[in-house]
Amino acid sequence: MRATRALLVDRISKVRREGLTAKDLDNQAYLFRAALSELRAEITMMTKNDSAAIRTATAALRREVDKLDVKMKEDLNTLKHEIQMDVDSRKNETKSDHKQRDIAIELQEILNKVIVSVSDLRTDVEEIKWENMRRAVCE
Repeated sequence: MRATRALLVDRISKVRREGLTAKDLDNQAYLFRAALSELRAEITMMTKNDSAAIRTATAALRREVDKLDVKMKEDLNTLKHEIQMDVDSRKNETKSDHKQRDIAIELQEILNKVIVSVSDLRTDVEEIKWENMRRAVCE
């Protein structure tokens, strides 16, 4: 029994030397809660800073997208205008080509009529020559 008691006393004194007291546990709990609170505050601050940085970057990207949208619309309007000018120019060229063809056809028709008229006149002149020769010979 004495051995058991001695062993028990020995163990209790060892636990008291090596073990933590309630005060130590309370201090450790307090330090843990303080560190946890500090960590929460730091995480909250980092989250706010990251959110602000993301909002700033998003706003900058939005402005850039808006600028690009305006530039793209201007470029599209310029292209539409240039295309319309090209189409109008092509229409005018086509009309001009048609007019030139029509004029050429009309000139060809007039030339053919003139050739026919000249041929008729030559025939009439030849006929008059022969007529005059017959009269000269017959007289």
